[in-house]
Amino acid sequence: MKKLLFILSIFLLSGCATTINKQEYINKHPQLTEEMKQNILSSKISVGMTKEQVETSWGKPRSISTTISPLGNVELWWYGEYSSCLSFAENKLIIIQQTKSAY
Repeated sequence: MKKLLFILSIFLLSGCATTINKQEYINKHPQLTEEMKQNILSSKISVGMTKEQVETSWGKPRSISTTISPLGNVELWWYGEYSSCLSFAENKLIIIQQTKSAY
């Protein structure tokens, strides 16, 4: 029982830390629009966000790769079990690709 409570408390504290980091980010960036603030707090992303804003909203990606396109170097951020791929050019999110299982 003690072990279960310990694991549960660690889980809850880690969730709080993420929320605090999001709020701290918003406090440090007063120029953000209200929509952007709400997106970050509710873990939503949108085209046009910077890498820093996406990482604040969704956390660190599972992996990062780079590809070359007519736009120049495009950085790909992979989330989940590679079900979401975000593409960045010049520090801005330009494509959100989400894969859904056919099953």
